[in-house]
Amino acid sequence: MLSFIQLTILSCLSLFAYGYNPNDEVPSHLSLPNLLTISSQSDLDSNWELYDNIRLDTGRLLIGTGGGSIWSIPGLENSGNEWTIELVVRSSGTAKRDLKFRDQNHLALWLTTDKVTNNAFGGGNFDGFQIALSNKNTQGLKVFSNDNSKFIDGSVAQSVGSCDFPFLDSSIPFTIRVSYSKTRGNWFKVQVDNNVCFKTYTMTIPNGPDDLRFGVTGKIATASEEEYEILKLNVWTHLTEDAIDDHGFLGDGALAEVAPQKEEVDHIRPSQIRESLMQKTRKAKQEMEEKQAYESRLQNGGRFEETLNSLSSQIDAIINKIDGVGKQQPTVISSTSSTYDSKVIHAHLEEIKTTQSQQGHALQSVRDDIVDFKSTLTQQLSQLLSALQKLNERVIGEVREQQYGMEELSKKVDLLMANHKEVAYQYQQGLKGGQEGEDFLDKFISKIKWILIPLCIGFMLITGFLYRLRSEIKHAKLL
Repeated sequence: MLSFIQLTILSCLSLFAYGYNPNDEVPSHLSLPNLLTISSQSDLDSNWELYDNIRLDTGRLLIGTGGGSIWSIPGLENSGNEWTIELVVRSSGTAKRDLKFRDQNHLALWLTTDKVTNNAFGGGNFDGFQIALSNKNTQGLKVFSNDNSKFIDGSVAQSVGSCDFPFLDSSIPFTIRVSYSKTRGNWFKVQVDNNVCFKTYTMTIPNGPDDLRFGVTGKIATASEEEYEILKLNVWTHLTEDAIDDHGFLGDGALAEVAPQKEEVDHIRPSQIRESLMQKTRKAKQEMEEKQAYESRLQNGGRFEETLNSLSSQIDAIINKIDGVGKQQPTVISSTSSTYDSKVIHAHLEEIKTTQSQQGHALQSVRDDIVDFKSTLTQQLSQLLSALQKLNERVIGEVREQQYGMEELSKKVDLLMANHKEVAYQYQQGLKGGQEGEDFLDKFISKIKWILIPLCIGFMLITGFLYRLRSEIKHAKLL
């Protein structure tokens, strides 16, 4: 059984895993309550409306097969001026199993004049904004804006902005943040794990008599096993620090770092950023590119070895030709010697011998240079192959270390989820134990009451009887 201190530590760890930061400002009353502290789904009925297949399960809201939705009953206060909304969510789907349902499965965060309870992909006609998480056309987030004048089918072509990133096969939740500020020039920005996905200054939310409605909907195909987990939904009626700062830009699954922007007002330094899903995707992409480059170098090394072997064969042929030239000279001389007299022949022979000796030395020097060149090429090839082998071992080691780290992280996440269940179970048991103690005390008091009352009455009767008996005895003595 876990002690109270251990449960407290595990609760703190779970909050940090979901992106909690002690420096963050307290969300407004419009936010979804801490799901670890509520015991039943009916506790949300006062401020939230739940539709279809959505249920509470161990500190999270699960949207299952067929889909479901949750909408806030109060409107978004200050919706025409300034606000920030953060949604922490995770998908349990895998690319191998659920990517084929790309035209059906999706999750959407809504900011509209009226709630959208139908879960048709894209939402059809609506007046407001839809931030959709889906795999249709591309994997990632798509931002839609509509004034009820057109039908939205969820395609990228109809979106006003999007950012691509794979969200399947992930055991880590991520944060979708939407912020708006009229005082900052109609600022409208969408972030994923503190990285900018979409930002514009051209959208204006009018100050109407009614505030915007906000909620989350999900649609899942009947044959799909994917589920959407809603862990937090926080609302602020102003811009938060993380909403103001642009930590990086997200595009095509890659993250580009940007310099921090200077704001007109002073604010505290943004909180420490945890490694996001997109950063992990970028690292995986870099590792894949390094692996492809390494394989390309191996192929180039093989072609270089073939070229070197061909060059070596040509060098051997040149050496053989050089040896053949040295052997052919005496034959030519002997064949022509019969046409000259002895002195002329002797002079020519001496001249030919001298020339042949010089040519022999020159050819030997060329041969030695060629042999040295061949030896140098062989040595360099050996060093190159050795370096490639070491690089291969290093790359394999890095990949294995990365895989081990991901496995350890996955185990920690699983352990954390198990601890969440244990914390919720202990909390519920504590509530049940307190209720049982109160019931036992009430029953005990009621039973003691019925026992003590007869005892008191009997004691009073005995006391009265003894007092009367004593009086009669005294009276008898006086007589």
